[in-house]
Parts: sequence; structure tokens; C-alpha cells
Amino acid sequence: EREGEAAGISLRRSEARFNALAGRSTEIVSFSAADGTTLYRSPSATRLLGWTVEELAAQKPADLVVAEDRAHFAAELGRLASGAQREIAFAYRLRHSDGSIRWFETSATNLLDDPDVGAIVGSHRDVTAQKLAEIALQESRNLLEEAQAIAHVGSWVSSIDPPDGARFSRECYRVYGMPEGSIVTAAAAIECVHPDDRERV
Repeated sequence: EREGEAAGISLRRSEARFNALAGRSTEIVSFSAADGTTLYRSPSATRLLGWTVEELAAQKPADLVVAEDRAHFAAELGRLASGAQREIAFAYRLRHSDGSIRWFETSATNLLDDPDVGAIVGSHRDVTAQKLAEIALQESRNLLEEAQAIAHVGSWVSSIDPPDGARFSRECYRVYGMPEGSIVTAAAAIECVHPDDRERV
């Protein structure tokens, strides 16, 4: 009887520690059934998504995904639940309770066949700041490419140590008449220069 009581205390303590850790995490931990039903969602979900426990319980995970990303979201989870893949990692957008859109990255593992787990285990991380920075960087690159195309000016960057060839801008490839995306060595670039100017260049 004492052993059973001690085991019960140990289990309660273990659960309390897990809940304390999951509640203060910067990620959301979830356990899901094969059909996508949420079996457990860490308390950190209310802090990261803004919805109350009751509001989250009333919605399926896919309900929070923005319409444009739902097909991708369903396909990824479908491959996981079917056993086509044991592990997946993908990004998508969710609706926060305040109406804003947040980027999340999910890493999930199919442990449905594990008798001690019997669920799909997921870790969901808010990567909004990272995604917005990536989008801003890409927009900046696009503007630079457009400006170079308008001005007919190309640019290139070359690593000196170790020498691994130059990275050309799109307009620079056009100016040199080289296939876009190809690796350009110094020798290849010099070949594009008129023979009368090569020694000087």
C-alpha cells in the first residue's frame, strides 16, 4: 500500500513538473490523435496565441490556420498521420486572438505505435520575427534587382579566402551574357572581356 501511495505521489509530482515546464515554455507542446483531435495542448498556447483554454478547445488546430495555408497544413499532417513520414517540420500562419497573423513552425513525430505515448507529438514555435525579417530582406533584394535592371548596372561579390567564385546579381549575368545562377570564376569572367582589354582588366 505504501509503495502504491509513493508511486502516486511520484506521478503527481512528475505531472506537476511537466505542466510547469510546458506552461512557461516559449513553445507549444501538443499530443494529437491520428484524426487530428488534440489530446493535450500545453498551457503556453493561451499565452502565445491569446485564446482562452475554452476557446482553443472549441476549435480544431486547422481552424486557427489562415485559409491560404490550410491545404499545406492538412497535407503535412496527413503524411505524418498516415505513416508516410515519421517526422515532419514545416511553417504556416496562424490567427492570434487579437486578429494579427503569426508565423509558426511545427516539428512533429508520429508516436501512435508507441504504447507509452500513443499520439502524434508536436512542438510549435512562434517564428514571426524571423519570417518578417526574411520577407523584408527578400523585398530589399527585389528592389535592388529592379533598380539594377532599370539602370543596367550589375554587381558581384567574390570571396577571397577561400576563392569560391563570384556571386553575380541578375543584371550582372545579363551584362556578361552568362546563365543566371551559374558559378562565375575569375577566369570565366575574364573570358567575357574583349581580348584587347583583358590584360588591363
